[in-house]
Formats: sequence, C-alpha cells, structure tokens
Amino acid sequence: MPPKSKKAAVDKAAAEEAERIRLEEDVRLQELKAKKERELREQKEREAFEALLNQEKPRLDDEAQEFAVKYDKFEAIIKNLLDTKKEENEWKRFLECSILPDPLNEPELNAFIDLWAEEPVGSNDDPSILLLVEALPSAEKAIFIQFH
Repeated sequence: MPPKSKKAAVDKAAAEEAERIRLEEDVRLQELKAKKERELREQKEREAFEALLNQEKPRLDDEAQEFAVKYDKFEAIIKNLLDTKKEENEWKRFLECSILPDPLNEPELNAFIDLWAEEPVGSNDDPSILLLVEALPSAEKAIFIQFH
C-alpha cells in the first residue's frame, strides 16, 4: 500500500500544479482582456475628444481673434490714458515753475545734482536742502511708479 500513497501524492501534486498554472493563465488572460478593454475605451475617448475639438476649433479660433482685437484696443486705450496723464503731470510741473528736476528724467536729475554739488556749502538751513526735503515725497512716488 505505501506505493499507492506515493503515486496518489504525486498525482495530487501534479493536479495542484496544473490547477495553479490554469489559474495563473486565467488571471493573465483576464488582465490582458481588461487591458485591451481599457485601451479600446481610451482610444474611443480620444477620438471623441478630437472630434469635439475639430468641431469647436473654428469657434475657438474666432473667439481668440475677437479677444486679440479687444485686447489690442484695450492696450491702446491704456497707453493713451497713461500718455495723457504723463503730459498732464509734465504741464502741471511746468506751471508750478519748480526748480527741482523730474525724478524720472535722468539727464535732468544728473544736471541738477551736478549744479547742486557746485553750490557753496552753507548752514543747515540751506534753501537747496530744504527744497530737496520738500520734494522727497514726489520723488518717492515717482520711484514707486517706475518700479511697480
């Protein structure tokens, strides 16, 4: 009887191995099927998206062109307003008859500093220093506008 149990054990092990191989193959086939289904679904989604994009492309192109035209008009209006404001500020400075230079005009500023450096040094109440102290807020404002 012992030989029978060996043969039965070998047969049982072979059957278990065959079952394991069959299960692994089933799992592999299911994974392959799921992968193909996923790829097919993704392909259909891609094709649907491309069809929608092709359908919407003319409308999107028209909207982009309209936006570009409106943007250019808006940019021109802003530039015009800034230029007008700059001219008004220059005219206001001219009417004030200020001897201080425009802080945004570098050559004018350099000329003023050179002339100021050549002036004789006086007391602490030197009028040129007082003028500079009084002009400090407008210079700070100009610097803020320049860099922001």
